Amino acid sequence: MIHKKLFFLFVLLLPSQLALYFWPDYAFVYGLRVDYLAPAIYFIDLVWALTFLAWFMSTEYRLSILLKYRYVIGMFILLALANTVFSQLPWVSFYKWGRVALMLSLALYIHKQKNVLETIRTPLLISLCVVLVLALFQVLRSSSIGGLFYLLGERSFNANTPGIALASIFGREFLRPYSTFPHPNALGGYALVTLFLYIHQKHFASRAIALVSILLVILSFSQNAWLALFMAPLVLPVVSKLKLAKLKFVVSSVLASLFLTISGFMFSFTSRELVQRAQLNEIAGRLVATFPLVGVGLGAFPAMVGEFSSNGTGWWLQPVHNIFLLLISEVGFVGLLLSVFAVVTRMNKINTLAVIAIVLTGMFDHYWLTLTQTSYLLFLVLGLTPNSAKIEK
Repeated sequence: MIHKKLFFLFVLLLPSQLALYFWPDYAFVYGLRVDYLAPAIYFIDLVWALTFLAWFMSTEYRLSILLKYRYVIGMFILLALANTVFSQLPWVSFYKWGRVALMLSLALYIHKQKNVLETIRTPLLISLCVVLVLALFQVLRSSSIGGLFYLLGERSFNANTPGIALASIFGREFLRPYSTFPHPNALGGYALVTLFLYIHQKHFASRAIALVSILLVILSFSQNAWLALFMAPLVLPVVSKLKLAKLKFVVSSVLASLFLTISGFMFSFTSRELVQRAQLNEIAGRLVATFPLVGVGLGAFPAMVGEFSSNGTGWWLQPVHNIFLLLISEVGFVGLLLSVFAVVTRMNKINTLAVIAIVLTGMFDHYWLTLTQTSYLLFLVLGLTPNSAKIEK
């Protein structure tokens, strides 16, 4: 079937970030272009849209699928409509909700397929190998490679580029590899989740995916991913058996995130990055207090930083580095509760370890909700079920 061939291509290109950006007036803050506010059409969006359309039109159960999920669709439309109407940047939120609809269609597709982990194994391995090779050359050259890799979304940079991510080993600084991702932390998180999806499988290709993934986690120098690499397997036995335990884990993560909104008042940070992150946490707290029900609007957080900053963070126009604080800030407690319910109900023996890794890394970064590659991977993981995935013995 054509949708299976297109799905193969989608997974193969999933780590890429080739996109066409548009720059309307609302994508500028203080005269600065803000990527997070700009609408963009990614090449993988087009591939995925064609995949879903080809599958949906080929199935004879189209009407029954719509009827089965009518309440979910209805709640989604109501939440998206309310959030967009009351958004501080309605056009940004309208675009972001459209992207969420794309992601949800991926979760539905995965849910309805059989042996997904076996199906995506080959294209995933190929793409991860390309990502690894590119990352290694970037480290060795201390710069981007260019050429054909530009078509995969590699950005131009070198070790002297302002704001570039560096790592220090024995007093010597090295460029952290971006490969085809917007940041090494996103590369590390992406590889960590692919590792946990295949770590227990014994097929040669599955073990190869695990090996390449762990090399990418190490090479990314993402301390967040490193910590989750060791913490997630420790948390797994606690949450893998009961739904209540899964709920407690996610709720505990939410409560810990709320604590971060006052962390800047309680702790003294010497690292500039930690200071900035603590300040963004405080801004999230102010946004939640001001817009508690439906938030400031999906995608609008970066535009609100200057207005709600009281300590000079106004020029650091980024989302808060915590997925739960970002959710509460942008879609309010209503959206947060629905998101927590969706995550907890979707956790199963196939994807629990990967979801734990997403939650742990999401406590200290935002890329699972803001970057295209990682967002698609998140919804792919949430779509997995014991019936849609195959565990090899």
